[in-house]
Amino acid sequence: MRRVVSLSSNQSAATAVRAAIRAFKNSESSARDLVSTFYNIVDRDLEKTASLVVPLVDLLDEEEKRIQLLKAFNGFKIEVSYAVSL
Repeated sequence: MRRVVSLSSNQSAATAVRAAIRAFKNSESSARDLVSTFYNIVDRDLEKTASLVVPLVDLLDEEEKRIQLLKAFNGFKIEVSYAVSL
């Protein structure tokens, strides 16, 4: 959570990230929602988002959740890159 606080200008970032991770792990929200939460918390910076997503992948217990998160992040990167290029 220190990383989240250091990367975000949002005072409630750690709380939002904890809630988003919990919801994803409990299958209450999608991997895409989690990635989007990270992206918005770090002021829409894709590199900072990656610095939160990649370590989390290693911490997830379920292989299926790891795959979901990686696929969601890869798709998200493509979407953001495409939107920026317009």
